[in-house]
Amino acid sequence: MSILPMMLVLLCISTGCFAVGAVSGSKLGNSYNSSVTLKTAMVFVVSNLFSLSLSFIVGKLLYDLIAQVTTWLAFAMVFIIGVRLLLESIEKSPSLNYTDIVQGNYLIRVAVQASVDSFMLGFAIALFHSAKVFLLALFLSAAFNFFFTLFGLSHGHTFPKTVIGKRMELVAGIITIVTAIGFLLASNN
Repeated sequence: MSILPMMLVLLCISTGCFAVGAVSGSKLGNSYNSSVTLKTAMVFVVSNLFSLSLSFIVGKLLYDLIAQVTTWLAFAMVFIIGVRLLLESIEKSPSLNYTDIVQGNYLIRVAVQASVDSFMLGFAIALFHSAKVFLLALFLSAAFNFFFTLFGLSHGHTFPKTVIGKRMELVAGIITIVTAIGFLLASNN
């Protein structure tokens, strides 16, 4: 998996954070404040970075055991991310209200749920890339998730209910599946 498809998949994964942010932003309306928005965005970023890091470490530790099937395993991980995004586009996104954000329990559960895709991608990155590329992935993941969540929360009240986030997840799922198939075809040549 080259760097450009990896960046594209990271961007697609971030649409899940945008969808949760947009639904929550529409629920909060104009009553959100910047500290709540920043806290939510930071929880999503930390959860995604932790998942990405943990799976990269696990992938590097298991590399010798799975060296024969790395291409297929990476394809499966990225393909599953695409399918998850497609499924998320047809199901209701979790939404956060002010109490959920301030108390944090439900916020953390939603952030962990949103970071499952990052876990799978981190494992795929471990199979093909060095620590330098992984650091780039961490930086991009943090930036994409932070800004997508922040934008969704801040401007969610201006979007039609959930349409924008759901359409973005649908398109992101299709792009991720096409990326996975392209990766498989390129590595079999």
